[in-house]
Parts: sequence; C-alpha cells; structure tokens
Amino acid sequence: LGLVEAALAQHQAGAGARLVLRQRGFHEAKILRALCALEHHRDFDRPGERPTLVARIIRVAEAYDTLQRPRGGNLSPAHALAALRRYAGTRYDPVLVQALANRLGRFPPGTLLQLQDGRRVRVRGLVRSPETFDKPLCRVVLGADGRPPPEDTFVDLAEEGRIRGVITPRRPGGAAPHPERP
Repeated sequence: LGLVEAALAQHQAGAGARLVLRQRGFHEAKILRALCALEHHRDFDRPGERPTLVARIIRVAEAYDTLQRPRGGNLSPAHALAALRRYAGTRYDPVLVQALANRLGRFPPGTLLQLQDGRRVRVRGLVRSPETFDKPLCRVVLGADGRPPPEDTFVDLAEEGRIRGVITPRRPGGAAPHPERP
C-alpha cells in the first residue's frame, strides 16, 4: 500500500473499532471484534505484527469480494482467487488462501465458462470432492445456438462437457467479454 492508502486503511480500521466499542454491553467477543477491525488490513508477513486468525480470515474474504466488484478490480471469481494466490504469504495468510481455493475449486461459483460445444455456463456449486476440483456443477446461460435455454438447465462438468475457457467480465467502457485459457 502507498502512504495515502495506508493512512486511509488505518483511519477506517479505527472508525470500525470505535463503532464496535460503542455498542452496549461488554463481553470478550466485543474486544475480539474491535481487534479484528483494527488488524484486518495488516499484511500477513509484517514482523511482530501478525494479525489474529479472525482478522486474517476477514482480510482474505474481504479482498476476494472486493476484487470482483466493478470498482475493486472487476475480476471474475477465478481471476480474483488467482490474484489472492499471488499475494499468499505476503499480504494474505497462505493457509487461509489455500483453504479458500480448496473449497471454491478451480472455477469458483459465479465464474462464467465457455464450453467446447459453444454453450456458456455459470458455475453454481462448490467442490464436491478432490476429483471434481476443476469439474463444477453449472447452470447453462446460453445454449450452443446463442440463446438462453427455455428453462433452468444444469450441467455437471464431472459427467459431461469440456471447458474451452473462462469468460472475463466486461470492464466499464471496455470491449465485450472473451474467453481466456483457464
């Protein structure tokens, strides 16, 4: 982070902790929530300042979500997960990033895929087994003819269909989405 971004993150963290502490009552969980608000922006590899486990979990989840938003990167779920993996061990706890990847699979829910037969599908399911890590359950968005199916149609890529590539989201003001090699 640059100096401006670091100062903004620190300000937001302090505001979040103050908000938690203003809540009525007192309990150990309240202190832990305040600590998480203060720590969740810290990098994993800062010597002597490793954030709590809950703060590290929040950091990974928040980053994954933000990278998919139009103002945060506008990345597909698969590309957002790849971006987290690039910084695993520095910004993010590598064990938590791997745990997220293991549960979401190679193509996380929400990823738009182009199949070899021309159909476009959106991933709907999480990893069901180690064998289906890269073979998710999907909903057909467009048939091979380019038209939406008349009713909800699902395809289990563990049983049928081959992936041609990931379709990246349209960037604001940019060109239409195109398949990329996964």
